Amino acid sequence: IPTMNVTTVRLDEMVDRGKIHMPDFIKVDVEGHGATALSGAIKTLAQARPTMLIGFHSQVEVDGILDILTPLNYRNSPVTSEGPPLPTSGFDYIFEPING
Repeated sequence: IPTMNVTTVRLDEMVDRGKIHMPDFIKVDVEGHGATALSGAIKTLAQARPTMLIGFHSQVEVDGILDILTPLNYRNSPVTSEGPPLPTSGFDYIFEPING
């Protein structure tokens, strides 16, 4: 199996360095690693308050993302009518900031 080195960069670092603008929208679909990905964006999420589309691949990912987004005052809704109201593995959800 071939291997490859990949450099990772936190979204917060990219925004702080002026490499990218504050996001309005973020798509997160990283095969079960969404909470890890969002943990590098907490400052940006708190400041920019982007809408997010998140695909869930495990209950651990669901729990981790909810642990990050609940204190930031985000609400969620399933993308399709088949999706349960509470985030569940195997479904995609829209997360929107609640103002106030």
